This record gives sequence, structure tokens and C-alpha cells, in this order.
Amino acid sequence: MISIRSAFFLLACLSLALNSATTLRAEESNLDPLNGATEANDSETQEQAEMDPLREKAKLAIEISKRRYLDGKLHTPWQILHGMLALRGDYEIKIEGEKTSALEWMQKGQSYDRKPWVKKSAYGGHFHTYTQPYHFEGHPNQFLAILTMSDLPADTEFMAWQNQTAVPVTIQQMVEHAKMVVNDREGQTWTLWALSKYLPSDAEWINKDGESWGIERLVLKQARANLNKAACGGTHGLFALSHARKKHLAIEGNELTGVWIVADQTVKKHINIARALQYSDGAFSCGYFAYQDYKKNFAERLSPTGHTLEFLMMAVDDEELSKDWIRKGVEHVANDLIDNKRNPIDCGPLYHALSGLVIFMERTEPKPVIVEEQVAEFLPLVAPKPDIKTAFSPLIAPKPDVVIRQASLPETGREAE
Repeated sequence: MISIRSAFFLLACLSLALNSATTLRAEESNLDPLNGATEANDSETQEQAEMDPLREKAKLAIEISKRRYLDGKLHTPWQILHGMLALRGDYEIKIEGEKTSALEWMQKGQSYDRKPWVKKSAYGGHFHTYTQPYHFEGHPNQFLAILTMSDLPADTEFMAWQNQTAVPVTIQQMVEHAKMVVNDREGQTWTLWALSKYLPSDAEWINKDGESWGIERLVLKQARANLNKAACGGTHGLFALSHARKKHLAIEGNELTGVWIVADQTVKKHINIARALQYSDGAFSCGYFAYQDYKKNFAERLSPTGHTLEFLMMAVDDEELSKDWIRKGVEHVANDLIDNKRNPIDCGPLYHALSGLVIFMERTEPKPVIVEEQVAEFLPLVAPKPDIKTAFSPLIAPKPDVVIRQASLPETGREAE
């Protein structure tokens, strides 16, 4: 039997506990019921997203692959820029054994094989063009296109050399150079990728040869390209088309008309082919979009599966992104990178696969709840300044020599991916 005095004592304790809990919740929400509710909803959404085992697996694959550090004094610009493609402003390389921001190091003005990474030109500036496979750019404006994934402002500067004097070259100057030198003699996949980032989709201009060019002409040229003759199964061209289409629709709010209908049909056609040729374990075809093929060797398999995944991550809509076949493809690439973390792998396959996973993580990141009254104005974009991360134990980095060819590449010409 509980006495009346004991019962009153228990009720008093319970009341005190409830008041304390209420006070704690109020303190945690900074006494603002609206902010408190928003924070709680955001936190719950974040927890639900992080509970997704596929996101956790993709995150692990990314973190493991970050440990394959390249050496700025040993590896080529082509290899290092591929790291930038995947890891963007967070990408780190080793300089004399110390982890360093690759972007900040590049901006200071570097050279490789006694040749500068960046050069001044009559039209602005550009990254060093092709010399031999896997040293500098494999295609016109490839490095500029790669840097678009870091979302750099147009006024971002890179030091170049002119008459033995260091001079700054901005992204905007590289854009102007690309507009002037565009032509029909060379593939313009990466030019479309780069310019669709910094120019409106209806942009037009006259190049140095007096020819009329524009984003839509580049789109049509890419949409009509023969993928069977393109590097890496044509995945880069499809990525560039998807990139341009995405901006045209989502950012500029335009409708699909004219050449954009052709681009949309091309992209959707190859999404369907990728799905039709996919294997039951989630692997995409090693024959890209031409035929079904599976490679037992990790290094041979990662290039086509990773490149295809990267294209799909840019191309599919939000509804398709959540479907099982896409998620199985993401899981397959993530598993490959985790299971083979101590096996050597070339830069191209590694970083294009990693890029696909990074885009997946970005697209599945929960969106914060924004209360309309709290929206002010968006701040101007600033150049990223990555922090130095905690050291990881080194794994096997891609080899610095040029013997990193892939079976999907032509044996002649300047067709390095």
C-alpha cells in the first residue's frame, strides 16, 4: 500500500520531471517554436536519409577511394584533373608527402614536363592542349569542363606563364578562348560541357574564323555524334548533353523545343539502352550501349560501369533515380570500389566511377525545410577553399606512367578520355 504522503511525493516528482523536459526542449529550440519545429523536421529527414544503407555504402566507397593520393610532382595534369572531376574542391593530393588542396595548388601556376598547365592566349587563356596521351588535355576544353563540377565562379584565377612572367587567367577568359577556337574539325563534347555551365542556352557568337556558333549548335552536333567512335562508349558526350539539358530546363526554365527535343530523345534513348543491357547484379554493360558484355576483371569492368553510372546520375530524373535498377547500379559500383580498395586502378575508370557516386550522394541529400518568411536573397557564389582533412592510411594510387590505356579507347589520334 502507498501512503497518501508517498503518492503526493511521487506526483510532485513526476511534475518536476515533466517541467524539466519541457524546459530542455525550449532551450534546444532557442525559444523559437518555428525554428524548433523546422530543426526537428530537418533532423528527422537527415536521419532518414543517412539510414539509407545505399547512401552509407556509397559514402564508404568515396571515403576509401579518397585515400588513393596522387603526387603533384609525379602524376600528370590529366590524372590530377580527373581527381578534381570526382572530388571537386575537397580533392587533395600529396606535395612532398603533405596533403594539399589540389585546386589551390593548381591555381598557383604549375608545370609538367617543363610545360605550363595554363597558358595565356590572344583570346584569353586555356589549359595546355594535347601533347601525348594522358599528359594534358585529351580533348579541347576538357579541363575547363572538369572544373565546372567544382562550381567555380567565372572570376576564379589560375596563374599562367607569359614571357617568363606569371599572369592570372580567369575562368571567364577560358570561356572566351573556348568560344573563339571552337570548330568542326575536332570533337566538342567537353566544349559543350564547359560552355553550358557558364553561358545561357541561347548564347550565340562568332568564332575566330568568322563562323556562327552557339550552345544549340553544340547540342545538335553532340546529339548527332556517332557514339561507337567516341571515347568511353560516348558516355562523356551523353553526360554533356544531359548537363546542358538540365540547365536549359531546371535553371533557365525553358521548354523543350527544336534541338533540345533531339537532345532529350538522345539522352532518354540511351537511358533505356543502359537499363536493357544491365546485368542482374546491377553491373552496366562493358559494351556500353552497343552490346551486352561482362568483364570478370575489376579494372576492365569499372571503366564502362563507372562511366555509364556517371552519365545516368546526370541524366535520370528524380523519380527514376529512386528505382531499383538505378540503385542496383550504384550499389554495384560502390561494392567494386570497396572490395577492390587495395587493387591498383587507373585514374580514368576510378574517378569517373567515383564522380557517379558523388553525384548520387548530392542528389539524394535531403533538402532543408525553408520557411518562406525566412528567405532573404541568395549570396553570390565564392570560390571554394577546402580544408585539410584528417590523414588516411595510403592505399595504392594510380600509376603515374602512361600505360593506363583502356580497351574502349582508339589506338590513334588524340582520343584520351
